Amino acid sequence: MHPQPPIPDAWRPHPPQDAPGVAPVRLTAGLAALVLAAACTMQAAPGAGPSAAPGPSAATSDAGLLGPTNAFRAGLGLAPLSRDATLDAAASAHARDMAANGFMDHRGSDGSTLGTRARKPGCTWTGLAENIARGQSTPEAALSAWTGSPGHRRNLAGPYERMGQARAGDVWVAVYGMACRQFGTVDAAAPVG
Repeated sequence: MHPQPPIPDAWRPHPPQDAPGVAPVRLTAGLAALVLAAACTMQAAPGAGPSAAPGPSAATSDAGLLGPTNAFRAGLGLAPLSRDATLDAAASAHARDMAANGFMDHRGSDGSTLGTRARKPGCTWTGLAENIARGQSTPEAALSAWTGSPGHRRNLAGPYERMGQARAGDVWVAVYGMACRQFGTVDAAAPVG
């Protein structure tokens, strides 16, 4: 078996541009083509039946991604993620935006980044990541698309503790977060029941 070649930095999942100590990622024409190609190849498998999905103007934060994500992480010996209301809201806003406006990008139609969507008053996340997909009919199919992509797989297996999730139509968004720091202490969390 041959080792996979290293992934060029330009192809890595986008960190928020406004995160301290993280250099902004510029969307180049080549990267835009890659994102478009990835979106096209992440379609649901032929014959996959339709499922009830919220329309483009509505999003559900009960997208069903947490269970399959935690099962994937357990297979790697990693701790499970817990849901977070702030990250759910960030995922939901971005899923609605992409579904309603017909695009796939980590930057919102209003120019927002993951860092701006996941803001929590008085809080600084110590790490954030986002996976997006379009065309899958089930949470398992979205997860399967992500596990087949080195960058998305890295996010799934990252050192995150919390997760937000949303689905709008056939658009899926998962947001992963590391501890929220408030005034030098770790925030107790904003879990979802």
